[in-house]
Amino acid sequence: MYVGDSTSDDAYIYMRYADNYLLSGVATFNLGERSHGITSVLWFVIGALTAQVAGNTIEVWKYLSLSFYFVFSFSLALLYLTIAKSALVAILAAVLVLFDPFTFRWSSTGMENALVAISILLVVVLLIYRRVTAAVFACALLPLVRPELAVWGAVTATTAAWWMNERRERVATLALVYLIGIVASVAVNVALFDALHPQTAAAKALVLKQLDPAYALVQMLLIGTVVAALPLAVVTYFARRVRGSANELVPMLLLLGTLAYTLFVFLYAAHKNHLVSTRYSTAYVLPLTLVGLAYAVTRVEITRQAVSVLAVGVVLQATVASAVLLRTFPGTRTAEGRDIATFVSQCIDPLPASAKIATTEVGAIAHFSDKYIVDLVGLTDEKTLQYLRTHEVERADRVAKLLAFRQATHYIDPMASDENASRRVGLPMVAVCRGLVGRNNVSSGETATNWVLYELGRP
Repeated sequence: MYVGDSTSDDAYIYMRYADNYLLSGVATFNLGERSHGITSVLWFVIGALTAQVAGNTIEVWKYLSLSFYFVFSFSLALLYLTIAKSALVAILAAVLVLFDPFTFRWSSTGMENALVAISILLVVVLLIYRRVTAAVFACALLPLVRPELAVWGAVTATTAAWWMNERRERVATLALVYLIGIVASVAVNVALFDALHPQTAAAKALVLKQLDPAYALVQMLLIGTVVAALPLAVVTYFARRVRGSANELVPMLLLLGTLAYTLFVFLYAAHKNHLVSTRYSTAYVLPLTLVGLAYAVTRVEITRQAVSVLAVGVVLQATVASAVLLRTFPGTRTAEGRDIATFVSQCIDPLPASAKIATTEVGAIAHFSDKYIVDLVGLTDEKTLQYLRTHEVERADRVAKLLAFRQATHYIDPMASDENASRRVGLPMVAVCRGLVGRNNVSSGETATNWVLYELGRP
């Protein structure tokens, strides 16, 4: 796998929830408390069921996500071969979509990206084959795949009804089907997590908001440029030269609706201005490239010029994707998961069962330990999130106030660079254990960060 030994802390969050679900039958981060720190409910269900059979290890989750990516790649090529006027055009278009370096990378980390891609493709397939009722119902269930897809699902369901020129009675039926799907989606969230939707977005907006006001917009534009600039240039080239027919397989309206969705999520991310991950590429940008090239291949006439344009697009996109993957490759060789497991066994496991350990690196620590974990970001901790919602806390005072409010007994500083943690945090504490964890965030290269476990309340 491209990602090698590297791991995602978010994948370990899925695994912690799966551990507790398989142990107690309750999907929760800390046993005895309810929280909804799962971004993709459907991916959690699939992963937990797989873990029950194959074991709840990071390797199982990685290979599961990679297998979904293979299914997506094959299904995409098959769809384009079915609707395109030429097999060569279909293959070139499919390759152009698949040269998304971010979806490729994240689809072998144990995360939900490949499931997101398959879900988007499924909706498009249902529309192409005029299974409008099934497509509308699938659109209503998309929030279970990723919450942001609720917007694309609503736009696409509306497009489907409009495109098919349905009778008023039929539109009413489709609206009812969509409503049933939305209710089912909410019911699954409530049944599993006792919440209407994940709390992750709210936590990121509160804690991971960036000081640079242009940060999120710039990041989204960079991601969009890498993934979609060349595919959309190809789509625009063909859209300007070929007119659609009344019985078009992929309507311009669906493409425009998807474009509106992409612009919306870009602007929403810019407004919230919290930390942006390349993982968002699949949910934010892939719908546009997939629908756009599906729209294009149904209109491309078999000419040397058409094939040349697609071939040039593929070569250029392959160059861009390769450059991105080469740049991020060193980070995939860092085995932070093993280092964190060692830190947990040496520092966390000896602590008493009553210990409450606060940290921002919650996923891996929680997976490798059965201790109570206080999430200082609030991604998986409902009490932390509620405190941040109801109290105006300065950034500099946030850790100290949360440690006191959550009555943590220990604090892990994953970026310890000095011995003045007590002064920096503002609470009496003493270092009781430390360890080195290899990290690589690409921009600064590989480093061995000094993780320190502090006991709180001791002068």
